Amino acid sequence: MADVARAPTLAFATTNEGKLRRLREHLTRARAPARVDAWRGAAIEEIQASSVREVALAKAALALARCDQRCDGVVVHDCGLCVAALDGFPGPYTKDFNLRVGGDGLRALLDWKRASDRRACWDETLVLAREGREMVVFSREKEYGDGEVGAPRKWTRWRDDASRSVGSVFVATGFGFDEPLADVSEDEYQRFRRDAPSVWSSFAAFVSESGEF
Repeated sequence: MADVARAPTLAFATTNEGKLRRLREHLTRARAPARVDAWRGAAIEEIQASSVREVALAKAALALARCDQRCDGVVVHDCGLCVAALDGFPGPYTKDFNLRVGGDGLRALLDWKRASDRRACWDETLVLAREGREMVVFSREKEYGDGEVGAPRKWTRWRDDASRSVGSVFVATGFGFDEPLADVSEDEYQRFRRDAPSVWSSFAAFVSESGEF
């Protein structure tokens, strides 16, 4: 790992190209002096834990130990959809829930419970791990004012993408949306990705302002 006075190079431990693009976009927008390289090692396994934060921290420790790229640190991101009426479920189990139950199944579960409370939010954690230093953690946890579970009608995106099935039913009411993310226009969706409160923007601001590298 490098420790030099220059713009840092970070290895993002993900196989998700969308996440890689999103991190780069936020760093560019914040004029943060950092370069993010795609992870060139094997996929890092995820532990099963009761919170997204625990999963991200464990994965960051593994990524740092296994990283053999020339870089100044590794970045890990994990997220899950939390539903208030389900006590925060599926949360850290969202990835598997997407494939086994999906957005339709989530709405059916709420109907079965006769849950009038449809509040939901994205629980997410981004971790920066550097050799010999404490991890820096950015979390946005159970902000239920962010949104609710709804029913897509237009299917502008993700109709056939099982990996986004749960995300498709999320209505970002806290951002001013009144229809699920699967239905909003592409311009509105990109505005949500760019401007909604997130760990991405918090991390980019940290890199831009801290000067710790």
